[in-house]
Amino acid sequence: MTQQILIVMHNYAEIPAQIKKNLDFLGYKNVDFMFYSQEKFRYKNGIDRLQNIWRKTFLRDKTFKEKLRLEFIENTLLEKARKLKHYDRIIVMNTDFFSDEFLTILKTKTSKLVGNHWDWN
Repeated sequence: MTQQILIVMHNYAEIPAQIKKNLDFLGYKNVDFMFYSQEKFRYKNGIDRLQNIWRKTFLRDKTFKEKLRLEFIENTLLEKARKLKHYDRIIVMNTDFFSDEFLTILKTKTSKLVGNHWDWN
């Protein structure tokens, strides 16, 4: 099949490999993946690093780095989404992990955006 498909999801438990294997078996050869939090966190600058040390040491705030990490992931995803080519289908697994802004950008990159949610419980 010649459709261009993008699957946006977390990369865990060998699930993407199984999805790819099964789509290949069904004849879908043009499948790409975009993974949530694939990049390793980096501080934007030394000020953020010093602020984290300050907050952790003197204010006992151990949440600041996590806020920076989530912001980094979001900005990375938005940047990737803006650079995407057009796909026939984009499938987003567990849409609740992704911001409205990210999903809105994805909508402009496809004629069919599909959201899927599974619950392990």
